[in-house]
Amino acid sequence: LTMPFELQPVQVYMEAQGEDSDEFLPRYWAYLYGLYLPRVLSFERLDFRFELAQPFDNNSTRPTFWYLHGKYISGYTYKGVIIGHPMGTDSRDTFMELTWRVQEKSAKVSLAFDHREHNLSFDVNEREREMSIRAGLRLTETTDLQLAYGYALVDDAGNVSGEERRIRSVEAGITRRF
Repeated sequence: LTMPFELQPVQVYMEAQGEDSDEFLPRYWAYLYGLYLPRVLSFERLDFRFELAQPFDNNSTRPTFWYLHGKYISGYTYKGVIIGHPMGTDSRDTFMELTWRVQEKSAKVSLAFDHREHNLSFDVNEREREMSIRAGLRLTETTDLQLAYGYALVDDAGNVSGEERRIRSVEAGITRRF
C-alpha cells in the first residue's frame, strides 16, 4: 500500500506464508510486516526500511516451529540449512536498514541492524543482534562490485544461559551480466 504523502511518502506491506497441511488451508503461518520510506523527508537519495517477521499458530499467538514438518522430516532445508527467511524456526526477527544511493555512480551504501530471537518456546532462547554495512558499485554496464562487513553479538548462544558469541563476517562479490 503506497501512501504518496508530499512531505514523506510511505509504503506499507505484508507477506503471509503457510506450511502445507492435510487440511484445506495451511496450519502454520508466518507473517512479515514492513514499512518502507522511498526517501527520508527531503533527502531523495536516502531510503529506510523496517520489517518485523514472526510465525504464528492458527489457533494462538504463540510462535510455532516454522519450517519443520511432520511428513517432510528435513523440513524446508537444504543440507541442514533452512531455505527461507533467515529468522529460521520458532523465532522472531526485527530488521532496519538505511540506504544512501548515488544514482550517477550507480552506487549505494546500506547500514542495517537485525535483531533475532531464536527458540522462543525454550526456557532460554538465543538472541542475536547484528550490525552490517554493505556497499555496491556498478563498475561497467555488465559488472557490479559488492562489499560487506557484519558484526553480531549472540546472547545465550545455543540456548545456553550466559553463553556469548561474537561473530564477524566479511563478504566480497563481483556480478557479471552476460
